[in-house]
Amino acid sequence: PGLRPVAAVLLALGVGVRGSAVLSGAKLRIVRLSLRAAAGIGLSCLLAGGAQRAFTRWTERRAINRLGGTGAGHPNLLLIILDTVRDKSIHLLSRARPPTPELAGWAVSGVRFTGAISPSSWTVPAHASFLTGRWGHDVYLGWEIPLPDSVPTLAEVLQRRGYATAAFVGNFRQITTTTGLDRGFLRFEGHPVSWGELLMSGSLGRGFFASPVGLALFGYSWETRKRAADVNQSFLQWLDQEAPRPFFAFLNYFDAHGPYLPPPPFDTLLGPTGGRRLDFPGSEAHLAPRRDGTRAQCV
Repeated sequence: PGLRPVAAVLLALGVGVRGSAVLSGAKLRIVRLSLRAAAGIGLSCLLAGGAQRAFTRWTERRAINRLGGTGAGHPNLLLIILDTVRDKSIHLLSRARPPTPELAGWAVSGVRFTGAISPSSWTVPAHASFLTGRWGHDVYLGWEIPLPDSVPTLAEVLQRRGYATAAFVGNFRQITTTTGLDRGFLRFEGHPVSWGELLMSGSLGRGFFASPVGLALFGYSWETRKRAADVNQSFLQWLDQEAPRPFFAFLNYFDAHGPYLPPPPFDTLLGPTGGRRLDFPGSEAHLAPRRDGTRAQCV
């Protein structure tokens, strides 16, 4: 593992040096060809991306227009998940001002389950349970195997009853279309389109920013995030389009998930870190020193 990146760089340099020597006589022609190829590839990517987005919106609109009627009295359904937030961090029924006053208002006027426990210890099987009503170990088979088609999802059932369905996901690295958790959602918005995502889509960019040099220069500020404001904006824009029809919307918020990158002024409330190197699995900041000089995992 330690030799592999060095060997890859040396191999690339060697191929580049020898290749440039062989092709030095046709340098100008190769440069022109490379520029034309880069322009053509860039234009093709833009056209393909625009066409894919337009086709997705067209198929979504077509599917919504083909939905049957739901009848009178069908309620709108909103499923909100705060990824990795526990009940004790919210204290909905506390007399002191809660950190989530809107949720506290809902708790007072609604039903609150005080003994609720997540069906799994991590994201994908837990969400599989939320969206299917099955145990996570019954429906989650692995990273390479999506949710079985034989298991209906809540979104599929509601769509058949005339609901407009949509999911707006902050944890877009685990709740993806490859897991099958998007089934039944007429709109599923996960990965954002940004320069940061483009940079992090390659192993070279990921390796640099996760390296000691990258962390020293940028901390975890390179981590691309879909914050709550982004999820809210996408949901409200979609809701304005589908207002007349009963809807089922699933919102996944990722702001409280590690690595912890709170916006100002919350980034310095618990210390002078500025949100640069807070708890991230595998980092030195995630390990607590023992008296004997070794480091223990923080829980």
